[in-house]
Amino acid sequence: PYTPIRFEGLALSPWGRTYTVSKSGLIEKIKAAGGRKGDEEILRSPVSLEAVRDGKVSGIENASVEVKAASDDRIDISAKGSIGGAAVSVESHLEFDGWYNVRMTLDPGGQPQSFDCLSLNIPVWERSDTMYVQRGDGLSENRTDSIPEGKGVVWDSRDLPSVGKENGSFVPVAFAGNGDKGVWFFAVDSRNWTLSPDKAALEFVRPDGGGVDMRFNIFAAKTLLDKPRTIEFAMLATPVKPYPENYRHRCWYGDTKYYSHSTEGYRTYGSSVDGFELYR
Repeated sequence: PYTPIRFEGLALSPWGRTYTVSKSGLIEKIKAAGGRKGDEEILRSPVSLEAVRDGKVSGIENASVEVKAASDDRIDISAKGSIGGAAVSVESHLEFDGWYNVRMTLDPGGQPQSFDCLSLNIPVWERSDTMYVQRGDGLSENRTDSIPEGKGVVWDSRDLPSVGKENGSFVPVAFAGNGDKGVWFFAVDSRNWTLSPDKAALEFVRPDGGGVDMRFNIFAAKTLLDKPRTIEFAMLATPVKPYPENYRHRCWYGDTKYYSHSTEGYRTYGSSVDGFELYR
């Protein structure tokens, strides 16, 4: 069902979604179709990179962006700017299924720069009620649950067992959303991250005003940037394709004939625990 990517300026539209890219090369807005609410803006504000140096918070400044190449199945984007005294460049591309891949390089130039913290913040909308975090193959290493209530940091990845000493609390896969739609984050490895036992690599944050932030602490401890570091990750908004007309009556395996669904579309009885994983 995939359709050619449509784009107008920095608004890029794979099937069912429109990603608007900011001057920093990160995603500024996502409009996603599907579910009982139809089209929704599923980011409260732009995805941002935040640096802390000597207690002062800064974002990407003096940014510029351009579309480098465009075809039916891929759009390439290049951006540059500065953050915390270092140059930052972003080489990103959008694929036909909505996969937005980012290679972000921090370069101190001729003068090493010290960072207290460096975080990527993904602020999802108020209807987000579900989290999924994957660290390994076993159930104890992963978490699928409602997003805890409260204010501030309501959950962090130190809650899960470590998968290898070198990985600390690093999380390669995370999701925030609901049974209709949401935002996935992917990272192949923790190369060029700074991990710390004192600060989690991933925090779910409930800020004042509603919604949820997925905050990825790329530099979770004081870090001296004395040479270029490249961080690679991807984002994917869901749904990525339409539901089959009879999806509520499909049996994925076995001969179970009875299903029950909540108003958000969750499968709560039958051959599987949930329905959004197959179609999102």
